[in-house]
Amino acid sequence: MLKKIQEFKELKADELTWRLDESQIPFETSNDCSICEEIIGQERALKAIQTGLNIKSLGYNIFVTGLVGTGRSTTIKKFLEKIKEKEDIPEDILYVNNFKNPDEPTLLVLPPGQGRAFKKAMERLIEMLRVNIPELIQSKYYKEKRDSIIEAQQRKQKEILKKFEEEVSKEGFSVIQVQMGVFVKPDLIPVIEGQPTPFNKLEALVRENKFPKEKLEQLQKKYEELTEKLEDVFEQLKSLE
Repeated sequence: MLKKIQEFKELKADELTWRLDESQIPFETSNDCSICEEIIGQERALKAIQTGLNIKSLGYNIFVTGLVGTGRSTTIKKFLEKIKEKEDIPEDILYVNNFKNPDEPTLLVLPPGQGRAFKKAMERLIEMLRVNIPELIQSKYYKEKRDSIIEAQQRKQKEILKKFEEEVSKEGFSVIQVQMGVFVKPDLIPVIEGQPTPFNKLEALVRENKFPKEKLEQLQKKYEELTEKLEDVFEQLKSLE
């Protein structure tokens, strides 16, 4: 069975255009109109934004999405301007480099508006240091001061090392340098009858009954104690470098 073809009303040309009845316009020009401050047709979105802005706790954020030109930025700016009028301006929060631990920047909290001033001041300081530091390094005063500090540190290192060597000597040991590949490592060696004697040789003498086993065990125990002190001493020496 054939369906009946729907008939459409034929329109005239003037019926294809909607025309506004000017008598219904309640003003003469647009200058007589008040500005619309509200976002039209987005009641749900506006409530969501307002709810998000009312939450003062940390860890909450507002994510705004939508097509380009739909007034996202304008809407957020209007909300923030209202908050700015009602509430105190928040402090400026800055993170600066932590030279001791670069993975944990240092937090600075400054009065409102001072963050930018601080940033510009730091930029000027850096530029000044880039010019002044090379000149200072080449100055006679700097070189004399540097040499004086190095000499003082070296004296401290020698005093620490000498004190440890005296302690080691009283316990029957001597500090030696052991070559390990391209590196040199400090170590301790027993001193028997005025002669540095490695432990493997002492162990051989014990097997030949030429050296007391008890004495060897005492030396081994003392070696462990002094080795721990040796590590502490060289940590001190490194800190003075």
